[in-house]
Amino acid sequence: MAGEFQERSGIFVTTPAGEVTPVPPSSGALTHKDETMKTFSTQRLLRGMLPVAMLAVMGAWQAPALAATCTQGSTCVTVDGKGSGAMSTEEARQSKEQWNDTKTLRHKVNTRVEKEFDKADRAADDEDRCNDSNNVNAYWEPDTRKCLDRQTGRRINP
Repeated sequence: MAGEFQERSGIFVTTPAGEVTPVPPSSGALTHKDETMKTFSTQRLLRGMLPVAMLAVMGAWQAPALAATCTQGSTCVTVDGKGSGAMSTEEARQSKEQWNDTKTLRHKVNTRVEKEFDKADRAADDEDRCNDSNNVNAYWEPDTRKCLDRQTGRRINP
């Protein structure tokens, strides 16, 4: 009887009649032991790969920080009083002065744009009020952006 159980696959199944028969390797039937071993090997693989993956993530995270250096054209400003830093004191002063000048110019441009927008917005509101006015003689003049009286041509406030 011991000679009957020595098959290559090592997997045996007991039939309902009580007979023990070998399972061919290609049948796809797995025993509890096989499933447990498969789970353990997956767990071992994950445990082995986890530290490697963590090191790779940390290395990728630190690479840009380590590579950042103050070079020509970058925004690093280091002034140590000796002129040996990334920028000399004079270059830093000129850079700051240029930034302040462009900041003032940007502020003026933004203020002008805001005024033009406010004027157009106000004109749109005035046109709506003029057109919705109960005054039959009121009409909107698009060139001057004013509400005028048809009879006198004077500006009116509806």
